[in-house]
Order: sequence, then C-alpha cells, then structure tokens
Amino acid sequence: MSKHIVIFSHGFGVRKDSRGMFTDIAAALSPGTEKVLFDYNEWDEASQTLTVGTMDERVKKLTNVIADTRATNPDAVIDLICHSQGCVVAGLAKPKGLRKIVLIGPPAVLTPERMRTFFAQFPNTHIDFDGQSVLYRRDGSTTVVPPAYWQSIRNLNPIALYNDLSDNAKIVIINAGNDEVIDIPDGAQVDKRIEQITIKGANHNFTNGARPKLIDVIQPEVERVPVVDEQDNIITYKFRDDLADDDIYRVSALWLKNSKGDILLAQRAFAKHHDPGRWQGAVAGTVEEGETYLENIIKEAREEIGVDNLNLTPATKYLATEKYRYFVQFFVATLDKPAEEFKIKRDEVLQVRWFTRDELARELRENPDNFTHRTAWALKEL
Repeated sequence: MSKHIVIFSHGFGVRKDSRGMFTDIAAALSPGTEKVLFDYNEWDEASQTLTVGTMDERVKKLTNVIADTRATNPDAVIDLICHSQGCVVAGLAKPKGLRKIVLIGPPAVLTPERMRTFFAQFPNTHIDFDGQSVLYRRDGSTTVVPPAYWQSIRNLNPIALYNDLSDNAKIVIINAGNDEVIDIPDGAQVDKRIEQITIKGANHNFTNGARPKLIDVIQPEVERVPVVDEQDNIITYKFRDDLADDDIYRVSALWLKNSKGDILLAQRAFAKHHDPGRWQGAVAGTVEEGETYLENIIKEAREEIGVDNLNLTPATKYLATEKYRYFVQFFVATLDKPAEEFKIKRDEVLQVRWFTRDELARELRENPDNFTHRTAWALKEL
C-alpha cells in the first residue's frame, strides 16, 4: 500500500514549525502519515537571529525537498501544506505529481512596499530595499533581510500563481477572517477549480481558538482511512473524498452510562455530512490510517466531549450495510458527570444529554428520525 506524505512550506521570517502552527497540524494528522518539515531560512540560536533567503533560493529548496521525497518514495501520495509566503513559493515552484496543495493564509499581494507598511509598526525596525534590513519580531527575535530578497518579490502576481497550481493538483485556500498581516485573495479572481474556505475571527497565524478550527478544516483534506474487506482486514487506504459506495471503512463508537444506568447521547452538529442534527451515542469517529479502534475512540472522546482516562470495555462490533458500509466497534464505559460539565466540541456536537433507558426507548419509538439508526440497536444490545 502506498505511503502518504505531507510536506510543509512555511512563510516569511519563521522557522520550519511556522511558530507552532505546523507542529500542531502535523501532530493532529494520523500516525500513518509521514510529515516533512524543513527550513527555508538560516537561524542563529545564540543571537536569536533569522536571515531570510530570496524567493529563488526558497523555490529551489522546495523543489529539491519534493524531488528527494519522491525519489525515496516513488509510489507515495504526496500533499503540500503551505502558509503565508510559503504559498507564493509553491506557486513559483509549480510542483507536479502532488495530490493536493493546501494554501493557508495566502497573500493576495506581495510587494516590498506592502511589507514595509506592515513592519513599520514595530519599534526599531529598519528597512532598506537597497541594503540590509533588520526587523524586530514580537517574540523577541530579529529577522535580517538582505537586499536580494526585496528584489526577488517584485513584480509577482500571487493569485495568478495559485490559479496556475490548479492545473496540476487540487488546491484548497483557507483564509483567516481577521487577517492582520496580508490582504486575502479576492474570491472573484480565484480560479473556480480552487476550493475557498474562510475561518471567521481567525488571525494570520490562526492562534487561540482558531487553531483547532484550522486543524478541523485541514484534517479531512489530507487524512486517509483504512478500507477493509468483509472480515475487517485492511485492503488499502483512501482519502475520504475518494471512498466508493461499496467501500467498507471503520468507525468506533462510545456508549457512555452513569452509575444509575442513564445513557449519555450527543446531538450531531448540523454541519456534519452524515446524520446532521441527529442524536447518537456519546462519541463516534471514523478510524484513520495508523489508528486502532481503541486509539480512535480515546482520541474522539477527548476531542468531542472533553473526557479522558475512561475505563473502556470493548463491546459488539458489526458491519453496517445501510446507506454506507462500515464496521462499527462499540466501547462501553461508566462515568458520573453532569451533562453541563462536558467540554463539547461545537463543530462536532451541538449538545449532550443524559437519558434514562425508559425515556430513550420512548423517544426512539415516537421520534425515530431524531436518532441515528444504530442508536436503537445499541439500546437493546449494550
């Protein structure tokens, strides 16, 4: 089975972790995904000084990283995730043979004058287009910019570069709704083949509450899931949007009870592709590449309802063959916790609620369409 690799292209004046953004994204991707992070710039630890390379130097570096990765893994599926000026580098590099390129916070305009306007707000910053520039950053580090860099970003048309990328790969643009650093692309100028997503309230680096939202958007774009046979043996891996109607994938589910025997159900967010707005067991999630059913349900319980360290007992596993085909492995656990104290993930879950068994049985009889189809089965079997 082919390997899946994600390469990261960082922006101006930062190191390969992109001030923590890329390490957060990489950590959220499945263990089966290989991640390649590298530096465009030179970093001096002693002086906390970063020296910026020219666009040509960065394009050459990205081209070499992609070529080396492909040479080492000729059959791999490769995606590219870029941030800020790293998106422009990708546009200039015009890579081929990639499946998907995700452009995070791509600048619509990139000129020396536009950058000078932004960095002029920082005390002691010195910008000289014909000489060495020194930029003082919020984290206390210093960025040194040689004159060759300023020349390398003149006469660029970033949006045209992004549009050209769509000739060779699927392109997704993720804009920050409150980007304080760059001008975001005008949707009317972007090629119709490019998917555009805006995360409201996010700043350029998607910090604070915007970082989890960014990861939620990226994960489905680059995560693969195991495809199995009718004995639950892995056949191959596919990206979610490549799954065929007859493919069988894996799902883990949590049936959570309290000491009184009440059952916690979660109402799915209306933005969910499957069963929007319906009630289901406490947690459910699609198993991703490199995960077991158990690893997945532990992760999903932590992310969706803020619960960790549960004493999980494996229960029934069965093959669902209704509208979608998947194995679902149930886990059962007991927890005494008021519904209002669960830390739910609003993008996934609207609310959680404890039901008595009698109450749930009555609701399932009277309002079956309010619940996922496996909820009634679980009430009888678990």
